[in-house]
Amino acid sequence: MGERGALGLGFSSTPAIAIVRDGRTPPAGRKPIKCKERVQATVSAEVEVEVKITNQEFSDQLTNNGSDEYKTFEKNFKAEMVRAYKNVPGFKDVEILAIRQGSIIVDHKVIMELELKPNISIQDDYKEVVNVLKQELKEFVSNDTGCNRNDSTVFCWLNETKVDEFLPPTQEELCQRTAPANYTQYYFPHFFGGGSSMSCVTYCNQSLPEAINCNYGECRLLTTGPQCFCEDHDTYWYSGDRCNSRVSKGAVYGGFAAALAVLVIIILTVTVFWQTSNKKRHLGSERSGSEEGQWYEDTDELDVNEGITIRNTGTLIWEDQGSSNYSSTKEKFRPSLDKVDTSLQVKIQRPEVTAHMSDV
Repeated sequence: MGERGALGLGFSSTPAIAIVRDGRTPPAGRKPIKCKERVQATVSAEVEVEVKITNQEFSDQLTNNGSDEYKTFEKNFKAEMVRAYKNVPGFKDVEILAIRQGSIIVDHKVIMELELKPNISIQDDYKEVVNVLKQELKEFVSNDTGCNRNDSTVFCWLNETKVDEFLPPTQEELCQRTAPANYTQYYFPHFFGGGSSMSCVTYCNQSLPEAINCNYGECRLLTTGPQCFCEDHDTYWYSGDRCNSRVSKGAVYGGFAAALAVLVIIILTVTVFWQTSNKKRHLGSERSGSEEGQWYEDTDELDVNEGITIRNTGTLIWEDQGSSNYSSTKEKFRPSLDKVDTSLQVKIQRPEVTAHMSDV
């Protein structure tokens, strides 16, 4: 009987696990998924039991589950087993596996439904329930002294039974069984709020205290593990693998344009100022050169186009101390400006202009 290994384990309803469809193309070969992680509060488990009936004879019809004799026997047997297992925690049903000769040997499966608990593993809970089942079955077959061997609807039991146990998977194994292929190692059990409803979660679940914080992004599960996907890449730049901070591209572009405009204005202003200053310096230099030429004039006569002579009649007349006569002499005048007494008033006669007409 134990070789068949007829262990029925699983959730009463399959957890919904869906592929994420958000319009985004994940990296090649890495398909992100999201799990709707909440599951039910119970798990199905079973044991296989062998019992012997002594007040009935074996018939080949009992091996044919379509015969009337088999159906009648099945109905009566299940009614008796309900009485035997009614006090077993989580008892649900009985299923006949085989009927053999000797008087009648019945191999049957006892189906139970175990609660998922945060403070005890499924396997430990299963062992406790099986111990209760063994005790209840032993008391049932040993205390059934009022059986009527002539009544085919009532069974008389041999005080000899056999129970085969099949340990259910752990909570961790249950989560791995329900997770998609290539992602099983990232799922683990969690009881939210200390309740009996177990969830198979990943660290992308934001209800966990230790959940991955993707800040401005979204956590998705890849075959390499949970990973943050930053949103709005067309609008923002992100830093860090957890989308820690972001900068608006529009703000950066706008700030750069404004800074560039300010720089252009500064360059233009400096250029205009420099050109204006340079022009003023050039004009000042020309004016200074013209005045200096006037101050340092070394002749008292200027011929202009052979027709005009400017004569300064107030040319200096020097007195010859060795003579009683005056003579007019032309001397080169080289002023020493640092010795000029600026308090003296200098009077210069107005020059006479005499026009010389050339011979025709």
